[in-house]
Amino acid sequence: MAPRPRLVGSNDKDQSDASSNLSEIFSDNGSDSDSGSDPEVDSEVSDDEDKFGDDTFDNEGQLPPEHYLAQAESLDVSQLRQKRYSDGTQERLDETRMYWNRYCRYVGVDLVKHWQWISDSDETVRFLYAFFGWRCDIRRGKNGRHYLGIKYKSSLELFWKWWHLLIKQETALGLSKDITIKVNDSPKKKDLELDRRPKKNMYIKDVAEFARVLLTTTEMTFDCG
Repeated sequence: MAPRPRLVGSNDKDQSDASSNLSEIFSDNGSDSDSGSDPEVDSEVSDDEDKFGDDTFDNEGQLPPEHYLAQAESLDVSQLRQKRYSDGTQERLDETRMYWNRYCRYVGVDLVKHWQWISDSDETVRFLYAFFGWRCDIRRGKNGRHYLGIKYKSSLELFWKWWHLLIKQETALGLSKDITIKVNDSPKKKDLELDRRPKKNMYIKDVAEFARVLLTTTEMTFDCG
């Protein structure tokens, strides 16, 4: 069968017009009026930016400088540091500070300035050695309660740990490792007992009798004095 003749008409013309339009759209030689910017508008925008600089809005929402300076002066930094510890920990730190203040008053040194005096020096080791020796010897504790003193090395080491945490709280610094080792040798000079006295054994029959008395006794009398 013979091929049908191809008609040349409006379809070829439409395709040619469409190709021409696409060529104009993606051409680099576009109209300056469409793609470019108006130099007069750009000049006006630039003038506005120069007129309203960064300093124009700096004071927006701010209070007078005196307000912030007064806030800085009224801030109690020690209260912020105390918030890092629990109530129980802070109670032990306060008790340790009480002993430190008592000793400083006893030997006649300034309570506050002596925190800053402490340094990585032999004088500090000597002062702390005397302080821990005094702590072992005293017989009155918090609120004037009778106290047997420190007899065991482990008890003095625990007090030392609390005191070292206290100096970090007061000065934001601790003692060096070399000074810490020297201070830890002080129990040897004090002849403290290394091991606690072992507790007495309690047998099951004693526990049973103790429980029976508690459960069956309705009234108890405690003699005081």
